Amino acid sequence: MNGYTISNVDINQFIDISPASFDTRIHPMEKRNLDKCRKSGLVFREHPNTEAKMVFNCIRSFRKTRKVPVNIELDTLTRQIKQLPERYTFFSAALEDEMVAATICVKVTDRILYNFLPAHDSRYNMYSPMVFLLDHVYQYAQKGGYEYLDLGISSLNNAPQSGLIRFKQRLGSQINTRFTFTKKIKLDD
Repeated sequence: MNGYTISNVDINQFIDISPASFDTRIHPMEKRNLDKCRKSGLVFREHPNTEAKMVFNCIRSFRKTRKVPVNIELDTLTRQIKQLPERYTFFSAALEDEMVAATICVKVTDRILYNFLPAHDSRYNMYSPMVFLLDHVYQYAQKGGYEYLDLGISSLNNAPQSGLIRFKQRLGSQINTRFTFTKKIKLDD
């Protein structure tokens, strides 16, 4: 393979975007959670890039509490936003002005929107606010003409996360395989 080797194989999940509403495509249990979120008064927000630090810090806090790693540093994200500001969008769900879930979406291509770094406050597990947030991200993807909402990998340190896989499947996702290729390059001194 031209000197490349497969260094990592992960389970990746995505939702194909169709004209159908999100709540007609999801598992009945997640539909009940979505209805509960709607009745609770959760509010969806799209944030400008100028609020990237605030949204990122909430995500980092939520993930730290759940012992889920954040695979990017704020300064790296900030540099990427400065280079390609039109590619990043920040979303959150709030209850009484308190952010309870957030995600960063990356416009990979005109066809693919990547749901990057989703997280929620574990104190609101009973609402499952990520279902509410993804309902709105799905609507955003519909309006933007995207064909796929990439939910990312469902593994940690090469080990499949069965609970996360099931959750994403209940949201109507499909599974595919993501390969990471590496190539050793010899630099001349």
